Amino acid sequence: MSASAASSSVGGITGTAQATTQGASGTAEAQSSGLGAGQSAVGKAFAPTTPTPETVMTQANVAGAWYGNPPTGSNGHVAYSDVLSSPTSATVSSILGTTHANVVGALRGSTVLSAGLMGANYFTASTGSNGTYTYTAGGEFVYTLSGSHRFTLGLLDMGLMETVLTA
Repeated sequence: MSASAASSSVGGITGTAQATTQGASGTAEAQSSGLGAGQSAVGKAFAPTTPTPETVMTQANVAGAWYGNPPTGSNGHVAYSDVLSSPTSATVSSILGTTHANVVGALRGSTVLSAGLMGANYFTASTGSNGTYTYTAGGEFVYTLSGSHRFTLGLLDMGLMETVLTA
C-alpha cells in the first residue's frame, strides 16, 4: 500500500504534509512547497512500506517561522524535511546559536537565503532486527537572481559534524 500527501503555502504560512503507510509493499511520500516572490522552498520525504506503520512528514514556508532544532531522539517520523526560504535575522541567530563557529564565521556579512532540517529515523520495531531500508529526505530551494553572486553552504552538525562549502 502506498500513501502520499502534499501541501502548498504562500509566504509565511507553513504548509505541512504527512503520509503514513503499512503493508507488504509501496511507499510513503510527502512533499511541501512554500512560495514567495521570486523564490520557493520544497521539502520531500520518502520511506518504504513495512509491516508496521511508517510516517513521513514535510513542512515549508517563505519568511515564516522556524520549526526548531532537531530533537535529540526520534521525532516519530521515519523521514522528515523542514525547509524555510528567506529566514529573518532572528531566525538565523536562533539556528546558528553560539555553537557553530565555523558556519557563523563563513556567513558573517552575508544574507542567508534559506535553511533546512532533514533527517531519518530507523525503527527496529518496524523492520525487525536485520532489515535494510532506504529513507530519503531532501530540500530544494529556487531563487530568481540576476548578476554575479557568491554562495556559501553551511552544514550544521546538530550532533555529529560541521562543514562549510563555498562555490
